[in-house]
Amino acid sequence: MSENEKAPDGGQEVNGGSSKSSTPHSKSGWDGKLRVNKQATLANPEALSDPDYSDEDAPPVDHIEADEDLLDGEDFDEIDVQHSRVSTIPALRLERFKRLRRLCLRQNSIQRIELPPELASSLDELELYDNLVKRIDGLEDFTELQILDLSYNKLKHIKNLSTLTKLHHLYFVQNRLSKIENLEALTELVYLELGANRIREIEGLETLTKLEHLWLGQNRITELKG
Repeated sequence: MSENEKAPDGGQEVNGGSSKSSTPHSKSGWDGKLRVNKQATLANPEALSDPDYSDEDAPPVDHIEADEDLLDGEDFDEIDVQHSRVSTIPALRLERFKRLRRLCLRQNSIQRIELPPELASSLDELELYDNLVKRIDGLEDFTELQILDLSYNKLKHIKNLSTLTKLHHLYFVQNRLSKIENLEALTELVYLELGANRIREIEGLETLTKLEHLWLGQNRITELKG
């Protein structure tokens, strides 16, 4: 990062190394670029371009259920289901996609992380950016994950990630976190983004010896200790 480059969300970066991540990301998280050949994409272009867009014939959000017609096929490496009013992950029937490596479910209404166990051996990128998730559950067996984005949710605590020892990029922007906690086992972390939370103290990072990029802008930190 150059001296003049700004941190995401206008915050400051605590930089522990000079090398730069090879994974492209924008200030909002994912950069949107495809990195494998096979991909399923579902998006509502009208809703993305027009915030006032509405479909008078559409059922209420609470009644919309995705089914197998939403994702037609069984051999995708990547799936993007963005801004599509999805409220539950099981409705997508993702267990069909045995080779799935990257799953992007940003800007939906998902409240719980309910991934099928069939994906545990292949999934290495998961994006749940801008949903309604309140707890980190159900990821203990997803030990191949390398990139996890839970930004713009309703999380109050960091927990249940100790088995994800291959994680190197982790995003918690704009949640309700008040403490940096339970990251000791994630010793492969290179990039950690905690901007726009309620954190008051920098702590719990002693074991993260490979950490190069730490974003803490827009928190409540008033003093650097140690």
